[in-house]
Amino acid sequence: MTTAAHTSSPLQSCTWRRPLAVQAPSRAPAPAPAGVPCPGTSPRQSGRWLIAGVCALACALVPAVAFSAPAVHATSETSRWGFSAAYFGETFTHPGVRLGAERTLVERGGYQLLATADVTHYVHRRNHIALGAGLGLGNRYTGMSGWYVDGILSVAYLHAWPQGDVYARGDDGQVAQVFDPGRPYVAPEFSVGFGLDLARRAVAPLRVFVRLGAFGQYPFNGYMLPHLTGQVGVIWRPNLSPR
Repeated sequence: MTTAAHTSSPLQSCTWRRPLAVQAPSRAPAPAPAGVPCPGTSPRQSGRWLIAGVCALACALVPAVAFSAPAVHATSETSRWGFSAAYFGETFTHPGVRLGAERTLVERGGYQLLATADVTHYVHRRNHIALGAGLGLGNRYTGMSGWYVDGILSVAYLHAWPQGDVYARGDDGQVAQVFDPGRPYVAPEFSVGFGLDLARRAVAPLRVFVRLGAFGQYPFNGYMLPHLTGQVGVIWRPNLSPR
């Protein structure tokens, strides 16, 4: 059996994949190249967890400010809250789902200032699985016909695990399957959305949208790894009467 260090994954893990034919190793696997730390041995591990902890604390504190702020110029017909569900594609083709909530903080005519919160899960096949939770602020402009455009800037806590079995070399030089707890990351994101407000056309209290964006994964080998994203989904606004 031949083994190779797995270095292309965003998880930066010193791991070995199971080959198609499982045999007893004839020799000890080669160590990972310099700069690719094994789990638990990197001097950056404590820094990663500190950054992730600060991000998690911010995610816990910000809603108390953003979501408790009174909405300004919101009419009786306009719901302050919206709840969304969307297909989330990391690099467009790696499937996932995003569930979110938004609250209107300011509304003047066709303009809205929004506070957002979301939870995202996606699978990058043969690479990693990710779960994230984020908070953001957005601007939305809606025309009289119901067509709208928006932009959302957010920051999220992202946790990623290898997608598949993970093997590591023990102190005795033998390769064995191990549990990998994954890696914490900070993920700033910006996206631009285009959609149609069906309530403006007296159809339903729904918005349908397509959104394109990008998020960064930090730290990744000392820098931020960019990811492109695509979303298709709907936003439901309860207690909203079609106009």
